[in-house]
Amino acid sequence: MDATILREVMETGNVEWRKHALIRIAERGISRQHVLDTLRHGEVIEQYEGDQPFESALFLWTTEDSPLHVVAALDNNTPMV
Repeated sequence: MDATILREVMETGNVEWRKHALIRIAERGISRQHVLDTLRHGEVIEQYEGDQPFESALFLWTTEDSPLHVVAALDNNTPMV
């Protein structure tokens, strides 16, 4: 997955939040903005090219608070993160 393309798609507002992700960030007190910032500014530390239905990647971004890991996928058929 190309992180540059993912970031370009994010800027169009085409971001779909999965129920599982929303539950986890609420449980952990993480804001959606922090997740989006991690995708915008973070480093791709692992690629999951075999993931289905879409390839995904693990992003890491460290702020003054703490590191945050985020897994995101990119739907190339309908540009959506």
